[in-house]
Amino acid sequence: MISIFRKSRQNLLANNRLRKYLTYAIGEIALVVIGILIAVTLNNLNDQRKQDEKLEAIYSRILIDTDKNIERIDEIISYYEKEESLFNDIINDTLTEELIKNGYGSQLLAYFLNLSIESTGYEQLKSMNSDDELSIQITEVYGSRLEQIEIIEKTIISNTESNLKQWRDKYPWFADWILDIPNEEATLYFTKNQEFKNKIVYRYLQVYQNYVRFLRRLKSALEDLKVQIKTKKD
Repeated sequence: MISIFRKSRQNLLANNRLRKYLTYAIGEIALVVIGILIAVTLNNLNDQRKQDEKLEAIYSRILIDTDKNIERIDEIISYYEKEESLFNDIINDTLTEELIKNGYGSQLLAYFLNLSIESTGYEQLKSMNSDDELSIQITEVYGSRLEQIEIIEKTIISNTESNLKQWRDKYPWFADWILDIPNEEATLYFTKNQEFKNKIVYRYLQVYQNYVRFLRRLKSALEDLKVQIKTKKD
């Protein structure tokens, strides 16, 4: 078509018909501009298609991560539900010396089961700078809610380290306790000492009033997120 414009232009110039030449020249320019616009549009559509495919793959990864995280949350909640009776035995002074000698009770302050969230998909999503509704919801769950969980975990881990350090520096029975060697002084501490009971009460509040409660809320949010992702993919 451009060759047609070129021949027409030459004929018009040869006949000194400037006005019609200008009309044809403008048409030729318009044709070129339209061609460029079409090419740019097709390129943009292709880029958007690639972006959508990449985002779809990330959503699939987040779905896998979410299933793993829900499973992990269930494991942690189940673990602490089983441990709650030990907390109550110590708080109510019903934990026997025999149980202490068998290793029950003292580990409540020396061990903490944390979440270790799987966030591979979320990290990929952050690099996309996507602002669609689902991406915003994912960011709220994997960003804001997880930050709250991590703050609680850091507090409990810090408390655990502080307890171990205090026992190491203050009590001679610490080495025997670490090595599972029976020690009467250790047994008395874990069954009769008010300091230990106070620590248990504080840990109970950390775990059951904060940590487990937030985990249940996070699980609910993750389950809602699964529904939204599956709906988006379908």
